[in-house]
Amino acid sequence: MSEPIPPPDRGSWGSRLGFILAAAGSAVGLGNLWKFPYLTYRFGGGETDQHGAGTFVFLYLICTVLVGLPLMMAEILIGRRARRNPVGAFKTLRPGTAWKGIGYLGLLAGFVILSYYAVVAGWAAEYVVKSVAFEFGDFQSHVSDDAVYDRVWQEAKEASGDATMPRELAVANFRAAHPDDASLADAMREKKLEAYPVALFHDFLASPGRMVGYFLLFMLLTVGVVLGGIASGIERWNRILMPALLLMLGVLAVRVLTLPGGARAVGFLFQPRLSDITLEMLLFALGQAFFSLSLGMGAILTYGSYLKRSDKVGSSALAIVSLDTVVALTASIIIFGSIFSYGLVMKGSGVGNLFTAIPVIFQHMPGGRVLVVVFYLLICFAALTSTVSLLEVVASYLIDERGMRRPKAVALAAGIITIVGIPCALSFNVLANFTLAGKTIFDLFDYFASNIALPVGGIGIAIFTGWVLTHAEKREELAEVPTPLFRAWHVLIRFVVPVAVTGVLIALLMGRVSG
Repeated sequence: MSEPIPPPDRGSWGSRLGFILAAAGSAVGLGNLWKFPYLTYRFGGGETDQHGAGTFVFLYLICTVLVGLPLMMAEILIGRRARRNPVGAFKTLRPGTAWKGIGYLGLLAGFVILSYYAVVAGWAAEYVVKSVAFEFGDFQSHVSDDAVYDRVWQEAKEASGDATMPRELAVANFRAAHPDDASLADAMREKKLEAYPVALFHDFLASPGRMVGYFLLFMLLTVGVVLGGIASGIERWNRILMPALLLMLGVLAVRVLTLPGGARAVGFLFQPRLSDITLEMLLFALGQAFFSLSLGMGAILTYGSYLKRSDKVGSSALAIVSLDTVVALTASIIIFGSIFSYGLVMKGSGVGNLFTAIPVIFQHMPGGRVLVVVFYLLICFAALTSTVSLLEVVASYLIDERGMRRPKAVALAAGIITIVGIPCALSFNVLANFTLAGKTIFDLFDYFASNIALPVGGIGIAIFTGWVLTHAEKREELAEVPTPLFRAWHVLIRFVVPVAVTGVLIALLMGRVSG
């Protein structure tokens, strides 16, 4: 092929390892650290531990190999061949066609996701501060007995399905279950311990100044990394952040494995029973395999565009997928080992639970005051590596297509995203009552990106790679892949991946799964 000439100020990775760490950083995010453990917990029988979670993990791994990995290879392949941003890549490879629309969709997805993801990333920054100050420890004086009884009443109504249950009856039943003073005092303490992080989180969400302030802080951190360019900025920082993230994850996992429930968590995760497979489980496993890898939004394609011709696409994609999977499984061991050791319950797949449930877990754990700081630093690092990749998608478009120098491109992209993102931060307070179709601005952005842009982008990339690029183009980019594996990948990207991601899209639109 005739080699595309990169625009000035574009840059390239200093090494293949730098690319792998940066792309893995893009993939590793809050979904790995909470949603995957929650889904595994849910399909494993929850607190009843009826069947173990091995079946869901097994399906997730199969979906990752058959759908996630081939699509990851396709995105990297397109990016490296074109040496352009998502829009420029399709314009370069198939000029004058409508395929550039998939590139624009990826560009829009990156823009929209960063505008609200940086809001959530700001929560992580706030909770690093909270964990250092150990605000969670002052629960006894901040939660009244009446507040506990209100919580008991609400839980009793939810458990019984009786919304008319009198408060007095719920309180009487709770007290009857703890007849002596010591037992009642322990139960009250536990309820206060659970309630206080929820109150702290709601107070934080209700504060427009703090919400916007931490959002701006995280955008500044993201800009600072991306301004440095590919090798000197994104690669250099990912060489620090990703090993630090993996080290912190390892420290927490080792600590949890020494707890009474640590070994049980491993068994819970890795003992599949194929008779437990359901269509719902398969759909969630497929959706998680797709969303966990940052596919369909142009980030991996953009990072792939900075790869050298000598770098191997197949083995790089395998390394990225493997790192992402290891993080998700290790996070699950940490969460489950803690839950099983202290008899806790995991509630809800929403990312907000990272900020309400985690403080409770670490308050039970010896050394938890230090480990909770490590955990929220881990969340912060994972979020930053993701926001960096999202900003780079938009900046690379301005550099490639508009001929801007990197400082101007980064400043313009970040400035517009920040203006759009502020209403997302205010969706939890000042603009909470401003809704469209029953959704706040934050929820609308999330719905568009997760339920429409990403799966449609994934389908488009799979069809373009499988059916539009020629066999020679694909073989040239995957020259290092043995012929039998190339043929297997080709079948997957042409037939299996488009059908599977279309299934995810339909399930999302029908409300059968969540993005």
